Amino acid sequence: MPTRVIASSFALIAFALAIVMGLYVGNEAIAILSRALLVMFISYWVGMCVGAVGHRAIQEHLNRYRLDNPIPRLDDNHDIISGTDAASEHAALGSQEATGDSTAELTPQPNAA
Repeated sequence: MPTRVIASSFALIAFALAIVMGLYVGNEAIAILSRALLVMFISYWVGMCVGAVGHRAIQEHLNRYRLDNPIPRLDDNHDIISGTDAASEHAALGSQEATGDSTAELTPQPNAA
């Protein structure tokens, strides 16, 4: 799809430029239109090649990026920021409140993975 959009854009711009230049030079209408159609046809295929190369380059870059930077998979109750398990932190907080020691610092619990 992006390849055809690029090709169509190339063809339309080339056609418009050929019309404007033909009018600027003062050519006859049939010469302007025939040359503009020829330029549009050639520019369409040039645009198809440019679009295909660009599309291929972007796809290769994205595939390489995905391989180099995989998305990490984590459990639902794993805290991403501190790297500790949310359930063990909650249990440690509950035992701290049960003993009445509210000034003690929580130490991260090692993961049992």
